[in-house]
Order: sequence, then structure tokens, then C-alpha cells
Amino acid sequence: MRTLWVAGLSVFALAAGSASAQHQSATQVRAEQVKAEVKVSEPLKRVSAPSAPVKQAKTQAGPSKRVLAQHEAMKALAFLDGEWRGPSKLLRKEGWTPMVQTERAGTMLDGTVRMIESRGYETGGRQSFNTLAIISYDPDSKSYSMRSYSAGRWGDYPLDVTANGFAWEVPSNRQTIIRYEAVVKNGVWTQTATRVPEKGEPEKYVEFSAKRVRNGSWPAGGALSPK
Repeated sequence: MRTLWVAGLSVFALAAGSASAQHQSATQVRAEQVKAEVKVSEPLKRVSAPSAPVKQAKTQAGPSKRVLAQHEAMKALAFLDGEWRGPSKLLRKEGWTPMVQTERAGTMLDGTVRMIESRGYETGGRQSFNTLAIISYDPDSKSYSMRSYSAGRWGDYPLDVTANGFAWEVPSNRQTIIRYEAVVKNGVWTQTATRVPEKGEPEKYVEFSAKRVRNGSWPAGGALSPK
């Protein structure tokens, strides 16, 4: 007696019997085997899982309230933007010295800060000084400030902004401060520097009057693109 397994079920065939019965039984068992093999070998059908819904990209957030406040505050000084040139004079030991003053101003960081570069030229064209100022606005204290760089030194100073100008003070020593005042009126940028001693009379020692040469795109202009 032998045992055949088809699809998990046992089939018994007796060895006794006529040859024809054995042949018939063997043929039937073989047919059942083929049938089972064909059934098992059929490729499985894959059922695709429903695709997850595509999440929409989050819309990029706009500028913060802080950035908007800084941007708005810088508009108060928009009349400075551009390139300027004009005569100036500096008080030295030998008296007033004529010079040429140039200014250029513009915004950076999407208009939230303003930069001003100043240059002074002697009569022969030699550059005698070069300064850079960065003006910013603090929404918390609702105040302007300026960081100035000149001759290897720098400092931070409160800035008073008016309808057509600005002013700031720099301590010179314990007894003296220097007050800078700038006014833009009728297309002319006038600026003075005055020594204000603790005792005694103030003394003006710098003055210039510059006219706008062109609008310009400094310092934001010319930025590198991604490609």
C-alpha cells in the first residue's frame, strides 16, 4: 500500500486487485496530482493597497510680525537711498579744509536694515576717511539704533529719526560728546558734526551738502543668483 498527498488530503490505493483496476486507480491519482499542481502553481493575484492621500505642501509662512515692523520702520529713511556727492569742510588746527563728501545708502535683508557708506576726499582726490553705518529697528523697544565702523573702531548708538533726517551722539571723552545731525531737504543732504563739551560752547567741525547723483542699487544690487 502506498500513500499520496494531494492538496493536504491522503489517498489510499490497495496493491491487490486486477491489473486494470490498478492501472485505472493510478491514472486517476495522477490526474488528481496534476490538477492540484496546476492549482498551486497559478500566479497569485496582487491586490494593490489604496494609495495614501498626498499631503499638500504647506504654504510657506509669510514674514513675521517682527520683520514686518522692521520693514515698515525703515521706510521712514527711504529718502536717503541712492548715491550722493557734494562739497564738505573739516575744521583742523590750521582752519577749515575744503573736501569732497560722497554718500551711498540702501537697504539689505529685504528692507529691514539700512546701510550708509561715507567717504571723504581731499582736494587732490586722496581718500582721507571711510565709514560704514548700519541702521536697524527694534520692535520691542520701538527704537532705532546705528552701528558705526570707522578707522578700525566700531560702536552702537541710539538714533533719533525725524521726518526728514536723523541724529545721533558719540561720546568723545568724559567731558565731550559729538552730535551728528543730518537733514535731507529739497534734494540736498546736509550733515554736521558738533563737539558739545560739558562746559563751554559747542563747536561745529564737520559740514557737508551733497546732492543725489543717481538712485543706485547699493548694497542689495548685484547679489548672486542660485545659478
